Amino acid sequence: MQKNYYVAYGSNLNIEQMNYRCRDAKKIGSTILKDYKLVFDTHLTIEKEKGAETPVGIWEVSDNDIHYLDVYEGYPTYYKKKYLTLKLDDKKYKALVYIMNRHNEVPEVPSYQYYLTCLQGYKDFNLDPKYLNTALADVRNFKRDKSKTR
Repeated sequence: MQKNYYVAYGSNLNIEQMNYRCRDAKKIGSTILKDYKLVFDTHLTIEKEKGAETPVGIWEVSDNDIHYLDVYEGYPTYYKKKYLTLKLDDKKYKALVYIMNRHNEVPEVPSYQYYLTCLQGYKDFNLDPKYLNTALADVRNFKRDKSKTR
């Protein structure tokens, strides 16, 4: 049977949340996704940006887990699917990632609860929260700058 891998960069880094939703998921490890930037627009997404980096967690997931991830991520309306090849400990993984179908002209600041869920995920994977905090500051600054021009 083929193994499925999933790349998480937001709330699905949170082990408690993933254990609840994806009962077969097993934490594999973490790595850096190059040339992608972490961005908030109510929820987290990643966007291609040369030179950017985003820390990610890798999960081994079952087909059943992917079904529940599709539902949670609002696939295909809210998030689309993409497959990336990642390297971790000299091993390559072809892994599923969800990327938001951006609809908002002005990105929205996340709820405090969502932010805390993501922050716990960063702790669960021992990732540097500066990436998460930079994404939060970026969306807040964008909102502030947009409101000044109205």
